[in-house]
Amino acid sequence: KTPIFRLSRPDRSSQLLHYYGGLDEVLSEHSYFYSELRQNYLIRQAQKKGDRGDGPVPLEDGPAVAIDEPTPEALEEYRQSLRIFADAARNIGAFPILMTEHTLIAESNSPSAREKIGPEFRAHFTHTGLVHSFAAANRILGEVAKDKNIPFIDFSSDLGGREQFFRDHVHWSPEGRSALMRLLEPRLEQILGKIRSRRAQ
Repeated sequence: KTPIFRLSRPDRSSQLLHYYGGLDEVLSEHSYFYSELRQNYLIRQAQKKGDRGDGPVPLEDGPAVAIDEPTPEALEEYRQSLRIFADAARNIGAFPILMTEHTLIAESNSPSAREKIGPEFRAHFTHTGLVHSFAAANRILGEVAKDKNIPFIDFSSDLGGREQFFRDHVHWSPEGRSALMRLLEPRLEQILGKIRSRRAQ
C-alpha cells in the first residue's frame, strides 16, 4: 500500500492514509470528485461501526481521514472549475465576478470559535488543514480573476476569523451580514458602473 496523506489525530499518533488497490490510487491521484466520494464513504463506514467522536474518523483497520493540507490535484481541479465558470459566463453574455469565501476559520481561532466549525469539516481536515485549504482556495480565486481579467472581491482581511461575524464556519451572524453589506455595496456599485460603461460603448 502506498501512502497518500500524512494524517493526525489529537489523541493518536500520526498515521498514513493508504490506497486500496491500483484503481483507487489512480482515481485518488487524479480526481478530486472521486476523492471526496471516497472520504465520505470511509467516514460513513466508520460511523456505522460506532465511532462518532469529534475530529478525524478512524477506520477499524486503517487510519484517520483528516488531512493537514489540500491536495495539489484538488486545488488544480478547483482552478479549472473557476476557469470554466468564467468562460461559460462570458459565452452567454454575462459578466462574471469572483469573491473570496469569507470564513470564521483562522489559525488564531479560540476554542469557542473552533466549536462553531461543522463536524463534517473537522472529519475531513485538521484545523491547520482547514486554514490552509481556505487560504489556498482564496488565493486561486484571485489568480483566476487576474488571469481572466474579471472583477475580484476580497474582504477576508476585514471580516475573516472574527467570531462575532459568524454563526458557524461560513454562515453570517446578523452583525457579520451588516458588516459585509457595508463593504460590498460600494464595491458592487463600482463594478456595475464599469459594466454599464462597457455596454454603452
